[in-house]
Amino acid sequence: MIAPLYDTRQKEAVLLSWIQGKDSYKETIYHEYLMAHWEKTLFPSFNTRTEFKTFWYSALHDGVITLDERGNGDYRFKGEALASVVPASFQGYVVGLTQSYYIGDGAFANNGWLQELPHPISKVVWDNYASLSTKTAKDLGVDMNDRIEITLPQGKQIVPVFIQPGQADGYISIELGYGRTNAGPIGSDVGVDVNVLLPKSSLTGSRILGGATVAKVAGTYVLSTTQEHHSLDDTFVKDLHLKREVVREGTLLQYEKDPNFLHHEKRELFSIHTEVEYKGVKWAMAIDLNKCIGCNACVAGCNVENNVPVVGKEQVAKGREMQWIRIDRYYSGTADAPVASHQPMLCQHCDQAPCENVCPVVATNHSPDGLNQMVYNRCVGTKYCSNNCPYKVRRFNFFNWRDHVAEGYYEQEPVNLMHNPEVTVRSRGVMEKCTFCVQRIMEVRERAVEQGIPLKGSDVKTACQDACPATAIVFGDMNDPDSEVAAYRKHNLGYHVLEETNARPNVTYLAKLRNIHSENLT
Repeated sequence: MIAPLYDTRQKEAVLLSWIQGKDSYKETIYHEYLMAHWEKTLFPSFNTRTEFKTFWYSALHDGVITLDERGNGDYRFKGEALASVVPASFQGYVVGLTQSYYIGDGAFANNGWLQELPHPISKVVWDNYASLSTKTAKDLGVDMNDRIEITLPQGKQIVPVFIQPGQADGYISIELGYGRTNAGPIGSDVGVDVNVLLPKSSLTGSRILGGATVAKVAGTYVLSTTQEHHSLDDTFVKDLHLKREVVREGTLLQYEKDPNFLHHEKRELFSIHTEVEYKGVKWAMAIDLNKCIGCNACVAGCNVENNVPVVGKEQVAKGREMQWIRIDRYYSGTADAPVASHQPMLCQHCDQAPCENVCPVVATNHSPDGLNQMVYNRCVGTKYCSNNCPYKVRRFNFFNWRDHVAEGYYEQEPVNLMHNPEVTVRSRGVMEKCTFCVQRIMEVRERAVEQGIPLKGSDVKTACQDACPATAIVFGDMNDPDSEVAAYRKHNLGYHVLEETNARPNVTYLAKLRNIHSENLT
């Protein structure tokens, strides 16, 4: 509980002052109430000899307390409970209204970072949409960005169309939480309000609504996605990730029979450069594609840690999103039965980085510990490095984004106070990219120097690694043979993206293994 900012009051403090009577309000009223509650209800159950204040400050420091409690309820799964959520049959089209993956019911609509996180599957930002299967779109005579009117007994609404491979025929999925008119400078008038389609019973019951009438209406509405800015045509991108071995996959049975199946083809790579020997710490990352669930938590963590700006829907449509790490989603198979592959992609910190050779002012260069560095004060914005990067992970400040978005919302107080003070807030006209969270590396290095101990790679955790709920990202010193990242780099499933360029990246991916049902039958 912090003191109120500016001339404001916490809602909890307002409620308490109403309850306690006239003239009872003070800035610490909620703080004191909370402490008294903990002292009365939680502290006695710990049977500790310490005084309450010590316990309280310890809990604040740790951020969590552990209680030994057991419930007495019946937690067995009851299949009949699904009957009230999913009715047995429907007439006409079925509309499923779901909570937004990022902004929930709209409570977080004014958070630009969340609005600009690409949807894990569609990669759409700053909008909701009616997701249709290929067949349903054909039946309705609509294409991507066309508009349809959905009519239900409760109301009707016009929603833009997004054709989603793998969607069930006759089923239309739309996210709630959008179309708000008073959600602040960022969240207002973003997307379409489909709450009008909900009956009163949906507050506690099913949000899968049958009997919908759907018709195409005039006009188009352009959705912005981050997935295929650089694709050429459908023929070119068909299974491109597999043909170019950007994403490498196999089956469990294949791996059991031949653990080294990934490396039967040996590439002879020639370089005109003398290989640099790294005798001390050498930073590297490994990403396990078997663990990655494509949730974008790493992207959100990186945004917050590194002061990555919000650019807005219009600029995303031009391919100018600034996120330093992205989750690439690839499809293979057919539109009716697609196979999705997810891959986190960030600066690979190549030992023979193509970007370093072409920078006329040496703004991007290599550090003695293996980092591909970016010196913002030196950069003159030629963008040669971005053109020469085979991974397309460099971002250019076309504008002062904090002033450009929502009439300077991100330069106003107190929003401008959220920047991480350990990371530079970049100005217009410079190139930026992943730094392997160099500020965190420097903090651990300074601590090691102060204590007179060697720097350990395992002491550094990057923001994306910290944020990953599946522990798919590992970071550390590859020169330490006992480190986790060194073990990943030697794994049979380990590979580098676009190895044929001989850029020698320091990000290792572990190939994905699929447990194929047809193989299990044999």
